[in-house]
Amino acid sequence: MKTHAARAFLLTLLSLGLAAAPAGCGGDAKDGPSKKKENETPTGIERIRLDALPPLADPLPPLEGGTIEIAPPEGWNIARRSGLIAVFFENNSVPLPRMDVSVKDAPDAPMATAGEKNIEKLAEHLAAGLNERSVAEPPRAILLGDRAAVRYVKHTKFQGTAAQSLIVAALRQGKLYEFTLHVFDGQLDKKGLDGYTPRQEAYAVVAGTKFLAGAEATDATAEGG
Repeated sequence: MKTHAARAFLLTLLSLGLAAAPAGCGGDAKDGPSKKKENETPTGIERIRLDALPPLADPLPPLEGGTIEIAPPEGWNIARRSGLIAVFFENNSVPLPRMDVSVKDAPDAPMATAGEKNIEKLAEHLAAGLNERSVAEPPRAILLGDRAAVRYVKHTKFQGTAAQSLIVAALRQGKLYEFTLHVFDGQLDKKGLDGYTPRQEAYAVVAGTKFLAGAEATDATAEGG
């Protein structure tokens, strides 16, 4: 009788323990479908909400032969350097953060213009040309509203101090436009007094850029292959 009673007591404890176990604890991951992140499209592209990005200042006059119109983050200063479309400084007395905008021909790219349908192919293409040891975040396809781009982060140094560079690349009519944000290590996602991070400010510049004559293909109409 004592043996039967002990078994009944043990079974009662086990049933209570199972009933009290929180959902999702124990059990195999195969028991239920994994949830897709809310900010991802069905293809796995990271979607950035435009209403979460900081405001921009007035745009500069059209640059690069009238093919591109860029606006700096609000409150940032403007400079020009040889070989670059534009350079923005948050504070002229502090070297970083700084943002450079450049353009180069991309004859080896897998398409002439990258949009939502083929932006992941551009991410793969850019990843193949990187030194893995220098990569802090691998190339990832993103959508800034309707603007398709690829972003990745590299480990760098600035005057001997550890730093990082966030590169956001957009492909238009065979030209690769690169928006490169330079920050000291650990500052990329640190909020400033305005409540925004340097990463968000860089995304805002890319999202607000207008491609004009000669680079007029839109993200929505870019070819799928």
